[in-house]
Amino acid sequence: MKYFSLLQTQIETQTISAHFPLEFFDELSRARTLSDLLHSTTYWINQIFESDRVSIALQKDHSSLALYAINGNQAIPLNRDIPVQNTMVGQAFKRKELAVCNNTSKEELLDCQWLAAGGLLSCMDAPLMSHTKCFGTINIAHRNKNHFSARDACIFSSLVTWIAFSN
Repeated sequence: MKYFSLLQTQIETQTISAHFPLEFFDELSRARTLSDLLHSTTYWINQIFESDRVSIALQKDHSSLALYAINGNQAIPLNRDIPVQNTMVGQAFKRKELAVCNNTSKEELLDCQWLAAGGLLSCMDAPLMSHTKCFGTINIAHRNKNHFSARDACIFSSLVTWIAFSN
């Protein structure tokens, strides 16, 4: 597993460009509720990265995160809280860094095991930050090992940072 600081990904993205559907921005700007915003975000990130699963986890208490939106594979169901300890999502949340796993079947972290059991073998988790406070993560997974590139990681991190600051 690899971790990337926000500063590190921002430096790397200076030479990377990406194109996003205008419908993505339009739909986010029309969201009336938090639920609308979360579901639109998971739908469009799934489309942009051609992933098999996108989820958003928000802090529930000091020791766990709650899933609020899922698009795609239900390997980790919406009603399952994610502990901060011993999970990749928890590590991304606690460290405030993007986490990338290229083979979930080789990881001992709980959420990686759950994803692997559900047929998802690579994933990325990015912290949702407001100034210096992390309030959750956006998580993306794919059925193939080594699916996400360094370019994907930079774009994903930048997109999640924009989403967090815009809302």
